[in-house]
Amino acid sequence: MAFSPNGHILAAAYLDGTIRLWDITSPADPQPLGQPLASSSSSNVNVLAFSPVGHTLASGNEGGAVELWDVANPAQPQPLGQLMTGSSVDAVAFSADGRSLASGTDDGITRLWTMNVDDVIQRICLTAGGLTQQQWHDYILHLPYQRLCSSSGDPAPEPRR
Repeated sequence: MAFSPNGHILAAAYLDGTIRLWDITSPADPQPLGQPLASSSSSNVNVLAFSPVGHTLASGNEGGAVELWDVANPAQPQPLGQLMTGSSVDAVAFSADGRSLASGTDDGITRLWTMNVDDVIQRICLTAGGLTQQQWHDYILHLPYQRLCSSSGDPAPEPRR
């Protein structure tokens, strides 16, 4: 379980692999918020953590995934994507500024993930030269494909509006 930073929302993980958000502004009468969040795998959720602002919830599961949820509107939470670790996730924690997420797995590995999209794009372009359409589909959920990098491996210029 995890409390939101303002203490008004409780996130609770259940053995069926779901997460439920509860409005606990009235602790004597907690109310469920929205539908349960369903993990992309059927794995048990081991850990939960809210970002410092409380708009993002991270969950770690036995299947080796750290899943991110947009809970800015807790009555209508939305999946943001997942990070694969390869081993059961036993710990997740956001940095105080919310720009990094740490995950710990049962094989003793701690990973640091950047939560800044521009930093991620730059790293992808420098190390991999971009993402194919298939990789985009596998790792970037709910967003249409876009070319991130120029042919030189630098981040592509912003599309003109």
